[in-house]
Amino acid sequence: MASERAVPSDLFPLVLAFLRENHFDRAARAFGKAAGVTEQDPNAASLLDIFNFWLNATLCSQPTPSPLPMLSFSSAA
Repeated sequence: MASERAVPSDLFPLVLAFLRENHFDRAARAFGKAAGVTEQDPNAASLLDIFNFWLNATLCSQPTPSPLPMLSFSSAA
């Protein structure tokens, strides 16, 4: 478990990088100005990496569903 809790503003540099990588330049400028965000460390994980890690951790922690019983449809003669 992490020793520090993350706060939403920890994701701001990642969001800014995502906007720039996907050519949302006006949104990136507006977001950077409004949030006071600077560039992220180039060696930091990307927003997509963090989401994929979370998704995999969530899927692995869910119990596997039990198979449904096979239904038999017999024709009445």
